[in-house]
Amino acid sequence: MTHPPFRDIDIGLYSVSSTAENRAAARRAEARGFRRVWLAEDHHSRDIFVQATAVGVATETIEIGLGIVNPYTRHPAQIAMAVADLEELAGPRFALGLGAGWSSIAAHGLENPRPITALREAAEICREMLGGGRVAYEGSLYRLPAPGARLTFRPPRPGVPLYFGTMGPRTLRMAAPMADGVFFSVLASPAYVEHCLGHAQAGLAAAGRDADEVDVACYIIFSVDEDGDAARAAAKGLIAHYLMRIKNSPDNVMDHNIDFHASTGALGGGGLTLVEPGQQVVLRWKATKPGTYIYHCAPGGVMIPYHVVSGMSGAVMVLPKGGLKDRAGKALRYDRIYYVGEQDFYVPRDAEGNYRKFETHAEAMEEVFAVMRTLTPSHVVLNGKVGALTGDGAMKARVGETVLIVHSQANRDSRPHLIGGHGDYVWEAGSFADPPEEGLETWFIRGGSAGAALYTFLQPGVYAYLSHNLIEAVQLGALAHFVVDGKWDDDLMTQVSKPGPIPA
Repeated sequence: MTHPPFRDIDIGLYSVSSTAENRAAARRAEARGFRRVWLAEDHHSRDIFVQATAVGVATETIEIGLGIVNPYTRHPAQIAMAVADLEELAGPRFALGLGAGWSSIAAHGLENPRPITALREAAEICREMLGGGRVAYEGSLYRLPAPGARLTFRPPRPGVPLYFGTMGPRTLRMAAPMADGVFFSVLASPAYVEHCLGHAQAGLAAAGRDADEVDVACYIIFSVDEDGDAARAAAKGLIAHYLMRIKNSPDNVMDHNIDFHASTGALGGGGLTLVEPGQQVVLRWKATKPGTYIYHCAPGGVMIPYHVVSGMSGAVMVLPKGGLKDRAGKALRYDRIYYVGEQDFYVPRDAEGNYRKFETHAEAMEEVFAVMRTLTPSHVVLNGKVGALTGDGAMKARVGETVLIVHSQANRDSRPHLIGGHGDYVWEAGSFADPPEEGLETWFIRGGSAGAALYTFLQPGVYAYLSHNLIEAVQLGALAHFVVDGKWDDDLMTQVSKPGPIPA
């Protein structure tokens, strides 16, 4: 899948800042020509409509986005009333974002969230009321009894842009056909954006809508300061707010937690993050050792390996303040970074040898445990599935570019190898406090760890990146590709003669 360039870059203002600070920031954004400023509302933080009023009065032309308003804590009719009032006060330049994040629902003591239904019904009510119509509505969550409700004043315009803040596949498929735009989660990785785009495009296709009709947006946290340490310090609290809020959906049936190998104490945080379905927890921890580290779910007993081999792991990279360096202390730089998460799966087969399918993890447990005890995986894959990093998903580079590859394996040993290339600099055990090894053909990732390797591509073509247990690479799926563009260097390699008959 190819991705278009950014169509617009807007400014998002977080609700930890005072309303006066956000008002001043919106003025600066307007003066510098930004299209839109987005305002946020977290539970028990500054009210988004108060902020929007202040910004609307203080500016003249910049558009103002409400991102995001929760229909569980405000009735959709009240939301429509407030948005129409804002447009009457400050002009028709607002966009309404709706989202039903359950952390806010839980913080207000509400129960039984149904986010898809809430978003759909709220959007239908808001669109109709903001269009000036009378709404008699009988939904599963919201009711406006006959003869219905309508605003007592005429909305300045009927077409207020409607955005959905959404994360899950079903919500994305529902939201894309209805919305003018969708917001993906904060700190969205490229892989997560790819995942979300696929579900959004499926919803659009089912509704017969073109992808260009819907705005796709992500929040990207940035911090600007002449002092790099000051910029990082300013951003880290907000980043930690999102990274370390661990939620267990009410729809789940199992307990979950996270063991961060990069952290110190309390079973890597596992002892402080165990959450039952419908619970959340916030953890703060300090990374004291630079390097690459595994994190994984570890709820206790036999559930630890079961959760890990169900794909519940990832990696954390902690860069040294001075950046990466070689043995002599010289700075090492890279143009791109790719994460390769290696995962072993243990899928049972039926009597005919076909892989079994199960409705739930609980239903699969007994048979999966039996396969796990053989210590023989049915699949060994990179980034979640066979072929995830080949074809359209292949990693990209150009000749002359240096790529940093972070490779993790939470359960078994692995031997990464780049066919046609090398590890110029390799932190095999993941510690950036140690000098890197140089010029490795194959490196070793211990089970339960992550390592990193730098390589500068010198030739164009397709490179295979794989586990050099070749059975696992070729037959079980542990294979990825780099596709490298550029000019071929005959000095490094050339075909002296083409294949032909062996002379007599």
